[in-house]
Amino acid sequence: MTGTSDPLSEAARERSFPTGLGQSRVPLTIVTGPSGGGKSTFVRRKAAPSDLIISFDIIRDSLRPAFSAKQSGALLEATLNARNDMLRSLSASPTFAPRAWFIVSAPDPTERERWLATLGGEMVLVAPSLATCFDRIRGDLTRQYDWTRRMRLADKWWKANPDLTPVEPGLEA
Repeated sequence: MTGTSDPLSEAARERSFPTGLGQSRVPLTIVTGPSGGGKSTFVRRKAAPSDLIISFDIIRDSLRPAFSAKQSGALLEATLNARNDMLRSLSASPTFAPRAWFIVSAPDPTERERWLATLGGEMVLVAPSLATCFDRIRGDLTRQYDWTRRMRLADKWWKANPDLTPVEPGLEA
């Protein structure tokens, strides 16, 4: 971006990677990877019922009924605000969950490092091949309306990580 200041862009950046975050007081696993990669499946298989799961998709889907189709910007803002409040709660005392999981695509390796340095914990990369991501996206009939966007995101993720070897930890049946 140029040296000019765009308040909307600054606000969007703040919501994407908010200020006021600290090291998690509970064991935290940050799960990253491309759209359709299996991040949510990985967490579902590993998390205990009492664990806190911080996922943009889960939060958005829970808030969606309160917004009309014409309010997509407001839904995005509400989702990010709720996610960021949950992230901030990780460093608060007392904590209410024995463990936390944060699902974030983070296509840029620097962004992944920043999340880990800021929140602490451990990071797991769930990144199957682009073809596998596409197959999974097309197989998700509950989000058929979003296939094109999700496939673009998966492609963009892999273009930002050309030297990575596909990896799917713990997704064996």
